[in-house]
Amino acid sequence: MGMFKGAMMNNGEKTKSTSVGLTKNIGVYVADEIKRAPIATLSILVGAIGGCLAFFFAGIQPNSQSPILSPALSGAVDSVGAVEIRNILMVMSFFLFSSFLGAGVVRFVAKKHEVASILLSVLIAAVTNFSTLFLVYLAPPRARSYQLFYAAHDNVFYASMVVYLTVCGAAVFKDIYHSIQPDLKDKSSGDDAKEANGIGFLFVAAILIALWGWAVFAGQKRLTDTFLPDIAHYIEKTPVKK
Repeated sequence: MGMFKGAMMNNGEKTKSTSVGLTKNIGVYVADEIKRAPIATLSILVGAIGGCLAFFFAGIQPNSQSPILSPALSGAVDSVGAVEIRNILMVMSFFLFSSFLGAGVVRFVAKKHEVASILLSVLIAAVTNFSTLFLVYLAPPRARSYQLFYAAHDNVFYASMVVYLTVCGAAVFKDIYHSIQPDLKDKSSGDDAKEANGIGFLFVAAILIALWGWAVFAGQKRLTDTFLPDIAHYIEKTPVKK
């Protein structure tokens, strides 16, 4: 019996020491990341904390019996004009937490696999955006309408682009800049060449952002068209003829 208790105590001490060591390693890793890339790391932390706070405030909001909470499975447009604060906070918390978490994963993968991280970022961003739109459908902030999901598609897409550019963009653009910019030690390269390379860098960066955005939005739209009712689809507004 004494040997059994001793073994249990040893296992408990080992588990405790392992958890303490893991906590220290995480702290050291976060500190190193803050020193190396303060904006990206702090953005991830602020986004995760903001998502948790929004989820907390959504949980303490009083329940509403408004019909706006009932999913319109038939695809009909709800006629309720009320705004559900709890649903707004819930959608915001999910988007912030999942987007910054996904961007953090992409940044971690990019340290060893740059090309794979680009493809992974498109996949994660598209799935995260679709999941947010799915949550908007299940818990709409206001009455469902084509205008609601048209705006939701745009807002989710542009917000995710800002998140990924903030967290992952600096490292990618730095590599592109160093690959295009001439060697500073080379005295034969004049100011005109450097200026031309700077313009080329902006051009390449704009193309990459456009391609990445097109791929993410295409994936987001296809997932929505496949799994959600017609009311949640992205339908471009037709210009009004005068």
